[in-house]
Amino acid sequence: PFDTNPQTSAWIKVKENLWIYEYPRKVGGHRICIAFNPKRRDSQFEKRQKRIKESLAFLDSFNDETKRGAQKNDKKVEDRIDKWLGKKGTKKYFTFHRKGPHRLEYGLLESIVEESQSLDGVMILRTDCENISTENIAKGYRTLTQVENAFNEIKNFIKLRPIRHHTNIRVKGHVAVCVIAYLIESILENTLSQNPLKLTAKKALEKLSPLKVVKLNLAGKIISLFQESFPFAPWSGQNLRPGVLVQKLRPFSGYSPIPERPGLPFLLPLHHHRPAAGT
Repeated sequence: PFDTNPQTSAWIKVKENLWIYEYPRKVGGHRICIAFNPKRRDSQFEKRQKRIKESLAFLDSFNDETKRGAQKNDKKVEDRIDKWLGKKGTKKYFTFHRKGPHRLEYGLLESIVEESQSLDGVMILRTDCENISTENIAKGYRTLTQVENAFNEIKNFIKLRPIRHHTNIRVKGHVAVCVIAYLIESILENTLSQNPLKLTAKKALEKLSPLKVVKLNLAGKIISLFQESFPFAPWSGQNLRPGVLVQKLRPFSGYSPIPERPGLPFLLPLHHHRPAAGT
């Protein structure tokens, strides 16, 4: 929390979700600025809480009457937990000690969690540039954030790793495909931002993932059928199905919306896509 009154505050509001404060003295010959992004703060808090919740469930599983909990070698179990928490990024938040099968003692270090939360949304910026304004330093920070978000999307959502290739040309090709996939996701995100559906690219892809296109060759004519793997529930109060979303985003000829049909998975009847006479 800080003073947001423009008459009294030393913080400068650059945009709705970006504030910046410049330290009055130089440190090591550099100007020091503190950028604060409320949106980034909320995002970091939610992600940390999710990781901590998953870590608690993982630790608790070693006290269950399962094969995992019954393991006898305490050192191996502790090493496994240490490695798992390290990958999850929550290792510093926990203490744990195993005293035999189904006897894992662990605790959450609340003080460490609170310390991390106090830095959510905060970025320290350092520059030796004298002829740049504080506001432009903040805008440079926003560019940095966008680059970080792009790398995060490529690594986690598009799944850059694992790279199962062993030659330079194949590794470069794999990375290039991931970058192109991120470009397509960004274009979809931009399209959706101008659409009344108010969906993110991730959410739209999640909703569309059960749709399958089946191509049939009937007497030399190629017919595309849309298959729905399960009935869809309404989206956020709107009675929209994937077919409707596809039409709203990019209508194309020869496409018939998926009919309302409860029950088991189904394939659209052929008459919905039968070529017109003379074609």
